[in-house]
Amino acid sequence: GHGAAVLVPPVASARGKRPVVVALHGNFDRPSWACDAWRQLVAGRAFLVCTRGLPRRDAPGMNRFSYPSSVWARREVRAALGALAKRYPQRADTSRVALIGFSLGATFAAKIARREPRRFSRVMLVEGGHTGWKATARRYFKGGGEALVLGCGGWRCAQRARRACKLVARAARRKKRCVAIYARGVGHSYTEPLPARVKPSFDALLLEPLLRHGAAP
Repeated sequence: GHGAAVLVPPVASARGKRPVVVALHGNFDRPSWACDAWRQLVAGRAFLVCTRGLPRRDAPGMNRFSYPSSVWARREVRAALGALAKRYPQRADTSRVALIGFSLGATFAAKIARREPRRFSRVMLVEGGHTGWKATARRYFKGGGEALVLGCGGWRCAQRARRACKLVARAARRKKRCVAIYARGVGHSYTEPLPARVKPSFDALLLEPLLRHGAAP
């Protein structure tokens, strides 16, 4: 019942079961653009799945997409993970998932993570999803949340991200981590140098813990 997601599989040399990174694009966006931006972060170490959403009817012929609601986006993420597990049962570990969202996708990714903190315990939110943590951060971390990376290309977004991280640090009692990253001059976008700026935190807080968790003893 959903449009096809874009998939970037791990490189052949990455043996064993690999974790999954799911990316939600922004409004009037494309899943292929999201995968092009985030594949350099994943760097072939995990499955990268970029969900499609619904076509924008007000832009015929432009091949642009959006998500009608956070409920829809959550269902599409779950459907994509189910399809991935079915297609790659020996390779995709859908119990180890990092969630990325940009703009509208970030707003919805934050809501999805708060609803299922144990499954989506490691989240990166870019240019969105940085509000609402005052009332939800403690519940998110108590429910299994582990880490947040908040990325911004605009100054106002950066201010909100810093405030959100302070709230998260208090709610998590410093046992978990939140990092706010500002790529000056990027604006409301996920173009360079934002991916390069967020990569160290993405590796340390999101992907590498998932890789270690699945490593053979």
